[in-house]
Formats: sequence, structure tokens, C-alpha cells
Amino acid sequence: MKIEELENNKIVKALVDSIISDKTFKDKCKINFDQICEDGKVDRDDIPLIINLILTVYQNHTKINISKVHLKPMFLLLITRLLDEFKGESQLDSNLILLLLEPQIDLLLMSVNLKCDNCPSWCCGKRP
Repeated sequence: MKIEELENNKIVKALVDSIISDKTFKDKCKINFDQICEDGKVDRDDIPLIINLILTVYQNHTKINISKVHLKPMFLLLITRLLDEFKGESQLDSNLILLLLEPQIDLLLMSVNLKCDNCPSWCCGKRP
């Protein structure tokens, strides 16, 4: 997904604006971004820290009603906005970061949304 597409989605943009307006949340994000940018650049080595940030968003903002269709674009736009705000002096290609993050977010959302009611015993360690 491209940043322009994400910015043009009014629902996603409104959700991201709502999340970013929370000062406590931004303070937590600043701590994570200080770790991400401590080497002066954002690259593939920082992906685990960014995924951890996404989990923080997911855990702290589950009270926001959002459809599964908008969840991934919301995460991508949120991370892009946060990177732009906290990147400091480092040069950053946001589209490249999105390309690196998109498959990671797909995997994360698959694992978070997995329901174990009808899983076979080998899937989730459920006993027969």
C-alpha cells in the first residue's frame, strides 16, 4: 500500500488521528522510537521493535471499534505518521518501510485473529 492511498481513506485517517491525539500513547511511542532510531537510521533490523509498537497499539486501543478490513491500513498509516514525527534527522523512505512492514503486519493479524474454538488438537495444543 502507498501512503497516499492510506491518507485518502477517511475512516482510517480519522482512526489514526484519534489514536495519535492521545498524549500518553505518544509518550510510550517516543520511548520505542528512541530505541528504533538510536543508530541514526530505520532499517530492517528495527522491524521487531516496530512490530512491538504495533502490539502496544493493538493492546492499548482495543476499545476503538474498527473493522478487520481497516485494521491493517490503520496500522500502516499510524506507523508511517509516527515514524515521520519521531524520526529526527534520519532520512527515511516511508514507502520502503511500509513494504518491509506489510507482510509482518499480515502475519501478526493472522495470529491475533486466530480463533481456537474449532481448531484441531495439533494446531493450538488443545487436547482431544
